[in-house]
Amino acid sequence: MTRRPAMISDHKFTYIFIGACTFVSLALNLSARFLEGFAQWYAVNIYPVFPAAIGRAFSGWNFSFFEAGMILFAIISCLLLLKGFWMLLTCDSQKKIFFSSGMRFFLSVAAGLMLFYTLSCSINYQRDGIGTVLQLPQEEVSKEKLEKLCSILSEDLTALTKDPEWDVSLQTLNDMNYIETEAVSAMKQLAKKDSSFAGYYTKPKPIYFSEILSGFGIEGFFSPFTMEANYNGDMTPFLAPYTISHELAHLKGFMREEDAGFIAYLACKNSPSKVFQYSGTFHALTFSLAALKSEIGG
Repeated sequence: MTRRPAMISDHKFTYIFIGACTFVSLALNLSARFLEGFAQWYAVNIYPVFPAAIGRAFSGWNFSFFEAGMILFAIISCLLLLKGFWMLLTCDSQKKIFFSSGMRFFLSVAAGLMLFYTLSCSINYQRDGIGTVLQLPQEEVSKEKLEKLCSILSEDLTALTKDPEWDVSLQTLNDMNYIETEAVSAMKQLAKKDSSFAGYYTKPKPIYFSEILSGFGIEGFFSPFTMEANYNGDMTPFLAPYTISHELAHLKGFMREEDAGFIAYLACKNSPSKVFQYSGTFHALTFSLAALKSEIGG
C-alpha cells in the first residue's frame, strides 16, 4: 500500500521529463528556423559553452569517448534484447514490468539525447553561413564559373608540387601529432577574420576501429554529444589536414557541410605547412570537379 503512490509518482515524473524534453526541443528548433536572428544569436552567445565545458572535459583523453560510448551502448542493447527474448520464451511473470520499464527508460534516454542534440548541434544548422559571417560576395553558380574555379585550383595544386621546397614525402607524412596540432593552430588563425573561430579547441582524435569508417568512405565526423573531432586513422595521410580542420569547423558551430568544408579550405590555405596547403587545395578541387560534373549533367 505504501509503495504504489511512489511508483505512480515515478512514472509521472518520467512522462513529464519525456514531454518537457520533446517540447523544448521542438520549440527551439522551430524558433531557430522561423525566428529571424535567433539561431545566429544562439551560435554566438550560448553554443560556445558546449565546446568550452563539455569539450574540455573529454579532450584530455587519447581515445574517442563517443566511439567508446557507442560500443558500450551496443553491448548493453544486446544484453537487454537477450534478456527480453529470454523472458518471452520462459513466460516470466515479470516480463510485463520489464518491457514497460524498459520502454520508459528508452524513451527517456531518447528524449534527453534529442534535447542535448538540439542544444549542441541542430540549432546551428540555421545560423548564418560562412559567406555571410565573412561578408563574402554572393554569386550564382554557373558552368563557366565552376570551370574557372577548377582551373585556378588545378594551377594552385601544380604550383605547390613544383615549388622547390616541395617534397613528395609530404604526401605520405604520417606524423599525426604534428597534423593535429597544426590543424588547431590553423583554425585559431582564422579568429583574425572572425571571432567565431576563437575560443577553446578540443584535441582531434583518431577512431580505433577506423576500418569501419573506411568501409563507408568516411574520413571523419564530429560528435555533438562529446564535442569531439574524430577522424579516420587509416586514411591516406595527406587527406588528414583538411579532414581534421573540417571537423574542428563543426566544433565552432558551423554544422552545414558546405560551410565546414570552406572553412577547412581557408584554414589549410593559410597554414604555413605545405602538406596543409596541398590537402586543402586537393579537397577543394575534388569537390569543385564534382560540382562541375553535376552542373553539366554528367
